[in-house]
Amino acid sequence: MSDDDPMVPNDQPTAQLPDLNQLQTWTEGFCATPHRIIGTQEWLDGVNYVEQQFAEMGFEHIIRDEFPINVWEANDWSLTVEEQNFPCYYEFGTGFTDLNGVSGELTYIGDDLNINEPVANKIVLVDMPFGLTNGEVNPFLRPNHLGNPEDELISLLDVYWQVKDRFAKGVIFILSNSLTCNPEYTYPRSNDDEWPIPSLFVGKDVGEELKALADSGNEANITLTGSRTPGTGINIWVELDGLSDDKYICSSHGDAPFKGVIEDGTGVVSILAQASYWKDIPMEERPNDLIFLVTASHFYNSDGGSRLFRQQHPDIMDETKLLMVLDHLGAKQYTFSNCELVTEEAPMDWLIYHSDGAVETEINNLENTYLPVDGIRVVETNTFPLSAALGFVFDAANNPLPKPENYVSLLTAPWYLITSEDTFDKVDYQELLEANEAVLEMTKNYMEEL
Repeated sequence: MSDDDPMVPNDQPTAQLPDLNQLQTWTEGFCATPHRIIGTQEWLDGVNYVEQQFAEMGFEHIIRDEFPINVWEANDWSLTVEEQNFPCYYEFGTGFTDLNGVSGELTYIGDDLNINEPVANKIVLVDMPFGLTNGEVNPFLRPNHLGNPEDELISLLDVYWQVKDRFAKGVIFILSNSLTCNPEYTYPRSNDDEWPIPSLFVGKDVGEELKALADSGNEANITLTGSRTPGTGINIWVELDGLSDDKYICSSHGDAPFKGVIEDGTGVVSILAQASYWKDIPMEERPNDLIFLVTASHFYNSDGGSRLFRQQHPDIMDETKLLMVLDHLGAKQYTFSNCELVTEEAPMDWLIYHSDGAVETEINNLENTYLPVDGIRVVETNTFPLSAALGFVFDAANNPLPKPENYVSLLTAPWYLITSEDTFDKVDYQELLEANEAVLEMTKNYMEEL
């Protein structure tokens, strides 16, 4: 079902994107909770907020696709060495302990996958350096801790599974080349996988202290308590009819491990902005059907929401001419000094992942044609979508799917995305508006050409 509009007289005001105040209101409303972990009340509050905004725009048919999910939640965690407590943060999805935790000799093994010393019954301290993208630290790249399930062959390249198979009691990962000393970091992962031993993150400053303690053979204790309970994931979406049955999907994921203002509050706000604009356009002036979709992925269920949407609506995917995924728009750029954030004047660079063909031609014109001359730069294009688009265009084994034929994933990737530092002060609302203007112009061109 979709929302058809009656004919709008030509003397009606031209449709416009929401102004800066509306973008800020939506951002603050959607990101009001401390996190949006799928299956929790905080996640449901976010979904309900999106539904309310769609309703206020005049959408009558608002679809909520629900699916079962295991909700992994941590209640308490700690790291103690020789009666000294150290700041740390849990690694999502790893094994719970009882209230007493697990104890063992603290053993440092560096970052090498070739483990040459015994680690059985020990707490293993590991350097976890991030990879680089365009010379910048990228927290989504973890060369020695990939995060794949144990039953996948690539798990042989993951130090977590290496020490687990050698009967370690727990793991402490040092964020060794992080730009901050903040250990509150989370990586996208499915919460249906079993990670049996507990794992914690520590900042690089704490990591240096722990290395010295490991040299002396001190005992460490890890506690990580929590629960796994049944819950519900929700994809929420609306549809507008156009002159053609060919469909255009504009999507973002809505979940977040922390407040998630940029990851992915501004992505969801961009979906609302695009939906608001096209709702005011008469049906006879919309070339294609349009779907505006907020998914329950990819934190706390990998890319489950987008994959499930594809599985639940194969007819829609077969008719989709273009998928556009919007993530992390309007992000401020930051530099760091002594583990402290320092604001930088330059706007955040865009990363763009796209299919080949007609879309690629438009991408080549993106910087000069659509983006305003305020310094926004396109710094990377790639045909493999390392974003929330992944679940739409690749299967679980990362094999490309025949539909949709064309996709574009627009995103930025500031470091603070997947840390607790992703807060309201990170949004540049003027840039968020300009990014949405660029997306709108691209959309119009795509619908005419594809």
